[in-house]
Amino acid sequence: MQENQEPPRKGIRLLVAGEEKALSSVKEIRTLAAKSFLIDGDRVAINWLFQITVPDGRSFQQDEIAYQVWRGDKIVEEQFYYDPGQRKPA
Repeated sequence: MQENQEPPRKGIRLLVAGEEKALSSVKEIRTLAAKSFLIDGDRVAINWLFQITVPDGRSFQQDEIAYQVWRGDKIVEEQFYYDPGQRKPA
């Protein structure tokens, strides 16, 4: 799993720790829509739209692309692309 051009996180323990850290920093995350998606064999791209609320109640929308590579029923690679400038609660 990789955020934009950051180094990838590998291994289930590191992935779970990263998710726990992200979730602990917000009050709520809502998936508003999968705006579009593309599937080409084992390669998938999904354009997600999230509404994220931080602990003080302010919120922002995050529009991102998740690019995934699947092997069978498991994601073996995933990279997220988004503008970090979106992450400014109003």
